[in-house]
Amino acid sequence: MTHTSQLKVSAAPARATHEFIPAVVETIRADVFAGYPTREIAKRHGVSYSVMEVFLATRRGRWLSERRAPYQVKRDRIVLFRPRSRRDGGYDIRPFSVAKISMHVAALEGRP
Repeated sequence: MTHTSQLKVSAAPARATHEFIPAVVETIRADVFAGYPTREIAKRHGVSYSVMEVFLATRRGRWLSERRAPYQVKRDRIVLFRPRSRRDGGYDIRPFSVAKISMHVAALEGRP
């Protein structure tokens, strides 16, 4: 959970902005790379879904574009980074998590 020292909230007339301390930002970034959905990331850090959605809207694309590998292998999961279309016609690079089974590993390595 987020402690008050990890989250700064400043209220502007039209909206509130949230800034996390750098250590928490790195944890959120790791959660994005691990394939956690926004709702789960928000719950893990003790903020609302809408706050996390706004926070990630400006960062997720940049973070994922900085990734060099098209997938990341975890102990029991494989996280694939693939384009996903949006309603406005654009697209985002999103993480998709699949089980680390021989079929998925073989497909990523180009084996039959």
